[in-house]
Amino acid sequence: MRSYRTHLLAAAFLFSALTLSAAQEIVIATQNYAPYVCWVGSPTHPGFLVELLRMIYPPPQYNLKIVHQSWEWSRQNLSRGRVHAIIGMTRADDPHLIYPATPAFTLQYGLYLPVDSTFRYTRADDLLLLMKKGFLKNESFTDDLDRFTREHAEDGTIVFYSSAGESPRMMRDLMDGSIEAFITTTASADWAYSRRNDFPETMIVLHRTLGEPQTYYIGFSNRKKESGALARRFDSEMKKILRTSDYRRLQKKYGLFHP
Repeated sequence: MRSYRTHLLAAAFLFSALTLSAAQEIVIATQNYAPYVCWVGSPTHPGFLVELLRMIYPPPQYNLKIVHQSWEWSRQNLSRGRVHAIIGMTRADDPHLIYPATPAFTLQYGLYLPVDSTFRYTRADDLLLLMKKGFLKNESFTDDLDRFTREHAEDGTIVFYSSAGESPRMMRDLMDGSIEAFITTTASADWAYSRRNDFPETMIVLHRTLGEPQTYYIGFSNRKKESGALARRFDSEMKKILRTSDYRRLQKKYGLFHP
């Protein structure tokens, strides 16, 4: 009997080990794109897209690892085969990667002001007026703002906030008069509005959008044979998730009220 139990335990252990080893590992590199990617390690708010990815590539079939890395480091690791994919790629970044047909997210920047502000914006150089007291700006992808920042970095006060939790602080600083305006993505502003309830939303308005909307994808390595299947699964599972209450719950949780 003892020998039988020993063999049974050994078989169970071996089966468990084989089951664990059968999980397909996926390592995806990312930066912060609040609210799509917030705090990857957060038990409650890792990000809208992070939670979707965990639904698309669930255990035990997949061993999904999402790692926070700089853009340069992510690109190097992708080329060296150390990660399977990068969140936040445009097709122009590398047309040779394998992309799902479904975008990861779309971002557009906006200039936000107090509702009673008299400021009027017609071109990037108008922001010099705001620099007398300062304004906050997230990392920009618009050529006009990048040029302005480069040419006028020493003329006044520009504060760069790029972490996932900074948008609520931008709003607080704007309302207490510390700054004149803030520039961030409209999705980040939606996220901040959904997480703050100590002032009416109407006290801050979107003055105007800046630049064109940018569509970002998850770019899978073209050197890994499983990339095509992973991209196709992303598309097929997203079609299913879009029809569920889980998707609507995540939209509400992260302040994404647009389709």
